[in-house]
Amino acid sequence: MRSAVALGVLAATLALPACDRSSPTEPLPPATPTSTPSATATPSPAPTPTPPASPTATPTSVPTPVPTPALATFSGHVFRRPELAPIADALVELDNVAHHQTTTDGGGAFAFSDISPGSFNVSVTPPGEPRATVDEVWLEAGDNRRDLYWDPCVRPFGTVTDRDTGAPIAGATVSIWDLSATTGADGRYTIDFGCEPLSGGTIVMSVTHPDYQPHEEYSRVSYLCTCPFDFTLVHL
Repeated sequence: MRSAVALGVLAATLALPACDRSSPTEPLPPATPTSTPSATATPSPAPTPTPPASPTATPTSVPTPVPTPALATFSGHVFRRPELAPIADALVELDNVAHHQTTTDGGGAFAFSDISPGSFNVSVTPPGEPRATVDEVWLEAGDNRRDLYWDPCVRPFGTVTDRDTGAPIAGATVSIWDLSATTGADGRYTIDFGCEPLSGGTIVMSVTHPDYQPHEEYSRVSYLCTCPFDFTLVHL
């Protein structure tokens, strides 16, 4: 009977909850939340500003200067043959593609400027006298000087000189057709055709001297005027 009671007590003891078997303890304080440090943001480097591209300067095209063509001047005096007196107030004309004219002053002087270089026929008209072609000239760029001789008749004239020394040659014979003249001590000659008009065509002017090589030169009658025809001879 005692044994049954003891077993019952034991069974009751064993049936108690386990928590009842622990000794009472102080309540634990609430856990303090651990603050997780927030990540410090690493500042991104500010982008380096790209400077705006400088516009490429387009070189200004410099026009190539056009050279100014060199021009010619032409000056001299106008004389009346055979006395070689200066002619005042004479009209002097240059003709090729262009036409230029001027008038002589009281001393017979004339001057042209700003003329394009080239070949020109030159005519002179004295006051109250007929117009006559007196020369054919080739004007180079720069200054050109030549005297003009007006004569109502055709009297070509000139000087014959030694090519090497430049000395005048006396006794040279200058011939045109059947007319001729002999040079004087100064080497000058004049052939007088008279005042008859000449027909057009080509002529041969020849120069001879015993001590020099003969010389021939062709000329058109239209240019055979009262103007100088100079010759140089080569010594034998």
